[in-house]
Amino acid sequence: MPTVREAGYPALEANEWFGVFVPANTPAEAVNHLNAAIRAVVNSEVFKTALAKLSVDPAGETPREFAQLVKSDFDLWGPIVQATGFTPED
Repeated sequence: MPTVREAGYPALEANEWFGVFVPANTPAEAVNHLNAAIRAVVNSEVFKTALAKLSVDPAGETPREFAQLVKSDFDLWGPIVQATGFTPED
């Protein structure tokens, strides 16, 4: 399957990511504990090997780095989504 660049759209870049969200008032200690457990799995050889078969690069960020990623994507895509008039369904 050709990449987006190979299909004639060299300026288009799309990344997808998966993350775990918790309620806003979750204590920092609980967030850090959950993050450590997730990072242990993400950094395990078994997990890395499984993702490599899917051509996926694992990344285990800190809660702050993940929040920055979410904000960055929201800032990038938010205006585009709003311009389309899209509204989510309940």
